[in-house]
Amino acid sequence: MGDLAKGYNLRRHNAALKGVISSLSRELSAGVKSDIGSALKGDLARIANLEHSLTSIESFVFAANEAQQFVDSMQSSLGALQSLMSDIIPALISTPTSSSTVIDAASVGSEAIFADAISILNTSISGRYIFSGISPTTPPLEKFDVIFASLKSEVSGITDLEHFVSAVSQWFDAPEGGGGYMDIAYRGGESLKPFAAGAGERISIDLTAASPKLRKALSGLAIAALVSEGAFENDPGTQSKLLQIAGEKLAGSEADIIGIRSEVGVSAATLHRTLTRNLSERSGLELARGALISVDPYEVTTALQSAQVQLESVYALTSRLSRLSLLEFLR
Repeated sequence: MGDLAKGYNLRRHNAALKGVISSLSRELSAGVKSDIGSALKGDLARIANLEHSLTSIESFVFAANEAQQFVDSMQSSLGALQSLMSDIIPALISTPTSSSTVIDAASVGSEAIFADAISILNTSISGRYIFSGISPTTPPLEKFDVIFASLKSEVSGITDLEHFVSAVSQWFDAPEGGGGYMDIAYRGGESLKPFAAGAGERISIDLTAASPKLRKALSGLAIAALVSEGAFENDPGTQSKLLQIAGEKLAGSEADIIGIRSEVGVSAATLHRTLTRNLSERSGLELARGALISVDPYEVTTALQSAQVQLESVYALTSRLSRLSLLEFLR
């Protein structure tokens, strides 16, 4: 073999060994075979099916995780709202009719509690408002000052207890276009549609701040807040009756809130089961994929060391041949 042929042959071996080392290094770092088609003898259908199934299950896992956080926050907010109501109900229901001082004591803080309830329903998680339905980037309720100002305007000038309570109830119950809660207070969208959290598993989380049961709770708090603000301030007897009506409304609403929390809890339990099943399925699919395309780190390391030794030998031989001359040959 002539010198030119020897040089060409060494360069070819050099390039081939570098390619092998590069391929083995990628396999060692990634943990998968670099030439999957060759490893599977051209049968790519199985790995394609596995990859498709993994993509689907990953989307289900992501959706279920997002919904789990959403539902947990909703449960927490409803619990906080129920706690607010539980704290004020006894004082409102037991308010005597004869003492303006006691009436003031019972109603004091009602306005702040009403504001807190609105703040609770405006809870957001990761920039998403949980009671806004399909408009998660918009707070579901208007600011407290705007809502309370509209309510005060609605009952302004009313001197009859029944008309007063009716005006407040109608404001909260009014449909869109009725000039009440849905037009002035609620800024969210329609309820969320059921979504797929797994194969054949659809979850419904359709609660918004427009829910009639939540509006009923807010109406009870609003009546107490209006008394605290000075409604019928010269008529302690009417104020007492209004506070009692507010307490009774809240007592009925507390049972509604418990029912809502139970419904949300069912969705949370379903999500937990679905997420657990999806995670288990994902693990199985990953194991199946790994059995097809994963590499044995020990084997790859051994092959890599062997290729490096061969490359060093080629370098040494190339270096020796490059130093050959007639003088060196005659010595």
